[in-house]
Amino acid sequence: MRGISLICGDGALRGGFIAGAVSRLLELYPTEVKNISNISASSASVAGMLYLLSHGEKHPGKQIWTQALSSSDFLRYSSPADILKKSPIYDVEYLTEKIFRRDNPLNIDSILNSPTAYYFPIYNVTKRRVEVFSNKWYNEADGSYPYSVKHIEGLDIYRLIQASNAAPYIYDRAVRIGDCEYVDAGAWVPHLLNFPGVRGTKKIVVVSRPNDATLGRLSYLIAGFVLPILLGAIGAKRLPLEVYFQYGRKPNALRNLAAEIQVLSTYDDIIVVRPNRKLGSTTDNTPRTLTANFMHGYEVIDNMKPNFDHFFGR
Repeated sequence: MRGISLICGDGALRGGFIAGAVSRLLELYPTEVKNISNISASSASVAGMLYLLSHGEKHPGKQIWTQALSSSDFLRYSSPADILKKSPIYDVEYLTEKIFRRDNPLNIDSILNSPTAYYFPIYNVTKRRVEVFSNKWYNEADGSYPYSVKHIEGLDIYRLIQASNAAPYIYDRAVRIGDCEYVDAGAWVPHLLNFPGVRGTKKIVVVSRPNDATLGRLSYLIAGFVLPILLGAIGAKRLPLEVYFQYGRKPNALRNLAAEIQVLSTYDDIIVVRPNRKLGSTTDNTPRTLTANFMHGYEVIDNMKPNFDHFFGR
């Protein structure tokens, strides 16, 4: 349906909940979801929403989130000390090259030619700014956009996906695209609400993982401001300090979601989808946990079906 925006948040392996919720929405409301005006995604949700544009109802989301990500070639974790190792905890290159490019290739033409405008942020380490990539062209000359908007045509989309998941600590590497180095922007922009297309829509769906801004504040402060200094002292830090500092700011970014939604309350209808129970750990990629996260997205959407029936005008 034109005039509707779908905003999907970050979440690492917990992003399986978001993938499950959107998959269920697509099953229940195929015409409405395929005709949404705008979709934005951050971090773990970037690839899932690209598959939605690429494959529609035949997208491989469930197989990827419940089976492919359970590979020990993707996640290697035994204890917190693993952040000191040279090998990444999440092998994001394996994710993009093996699981996505080789086993589940995207239909790039479908993404570029989709009537749905798609946006996702990644952080440009070289220029020290968040940049938003889109399948639509925008003229930035008037300076009205909060972020620099880049068109994805001519770029390697799999490299963009890799950059969107290149989070400090779990991957701890930047991804070169053109002349710049990029990393995950999830801590800066966990929910991309303020982007060009949303200004013209009347209804908004926000699908997010748990809001751990309060309980996790101390851990974020340690990860953002204490741990990188300690790692730098022993030579284990691989990225600029500012990239790690983003974690210290993330609780504010998560809390700001509620405030941003309040600002958008002039819109006709807003639905926020969140899990109603604790999801699995971001270092637990057993098929059982991955499946539980993904299927909880189904469960929450089924429980909210009367709300969505009204939302979509059924």
